[in-house]
Amino acid sequence: MTTTATSPLAALGLLVPRIEQTRAASAAQRRLPDELARAMAEAGLFNLLVPRALGGLELDPLTAADVVEAASRVDGSAGWAVMIGAQSAWFAAFLPPPVAEQVVGRPAATLAGVLRPGGRAVRIDGGYRVSGKWSFASGCTYADHLYGTCVIERPRALRLVYVPATAATVIDTWRSVGLRATGSHDFTLQDVTVADDWTLPMPALGTAPHDGPLYRDGYQNLAFVLQAAQALGVARGALVAFTELAADTTRWLSGAALRDRPMVQITTARAEAKVASARAWLRETVADVWATILAGDPPDPQQRIRVRLAITHGISAAVGATDVLQQVAGAVAVPEDHPLQRRFQDLRTAAAHVQAAPSIFELTGGLLLGADVPPSALL
Repeated sequence: MTTTATSPLAALGLLVPRIEQTRAASAAQRRLPDELARAMAEAGLFNLLVPRALGGLELDPLTAADVVEAASRVDGSAGWAVMIGAQSAWFAAFLPPPVAEQVVGRPAATLAGVLRPGGRAVRIDGGYRVSGKWSFASGCTYADHLYGTCVIERPRALRLVYVPATAATVIDTWRSVGLRATGSHDFTLQDVTVADDWTLPMPALGTAPHDGPLYRDGYQNLAFVLQAAQALGVARGALVAFTELAADTTRWLSGAALRDRPMVQITTARAEAKVASARAWLRETVADVWATILAGDPPDPQQRIRVRLAITHGISAAVGATDVLQQVAGAVAVPEDHPLQRRFQDLRTAAAHVQAAPSIFELTGGLLLGADVPPSALL
């Protein structure tokens, strides 16, 4: 996979002590502190998928996934922030270059938004008048620009609109049991004028104005791979936390260490196998698609189905493995600040995302069986 002169993993390593030191404050504030978010942006952790022509790293999807996974092992919210920053920047790469330069063309640029339609766009001369409310805009408290999908009437269509963050009102709504520090609040726009070239068609993005394979064919799952990487990174952190807990915990009746109990050993082995195999299959499917793209060909429907299924399966496997570890740990891991409990809650919250929806198993199963599905299912 791609190597770069700048190592985002090394940059992340330098920030790990800071992420750990601010964890409690971040959770209490329900957002990353501005200073930490700015340091992460300046380290390039939000421009993993920004085109090199715009000053970004333009990493291949598996190298970017490595960074998200590593951040998520340390802290679920920090990993989520890296994931959202990278995914958001990938979509912005499809904007006309002069606009993309303003949105993601600076090394420390920050972007947040929501792909689910939440607004209405009325056609006006040269653009749109936009109003609406978008929920779960992770990172909106420190973003320079925001985006949201709007419905356009006559003819009915969807449009992704970008605005400076100063044009929006952030509403303090994020109160969750997991991923507490992601600042996933709502934001609103009221009669904001958005020029044509600050918008994109949805769900099909069209052709990106960049030659790199990362943007070829507008294949969105190259960005959504990071969703599974985030979950698998949190699960890996949960396995580490459980291993430490099992070594340090003894049962008061028997005096035996938790790690010496056969059921605990079996559970640990199964959790390890579940996480490791899901990760391996995700990487296998993505590597296969990436090789096809590098050869100049679009991924075929079967490749697209497998990647989409591997993403959802990766999240599901991460959640399932951590669930059983939390159950076996018992009361020791009940406190909300326990490393295992925190990761358990983070994954349960991440599992509410549309990329983890059980309906995706139905969708991909139907595709594998030859059922008719909308073309958007293969984007």
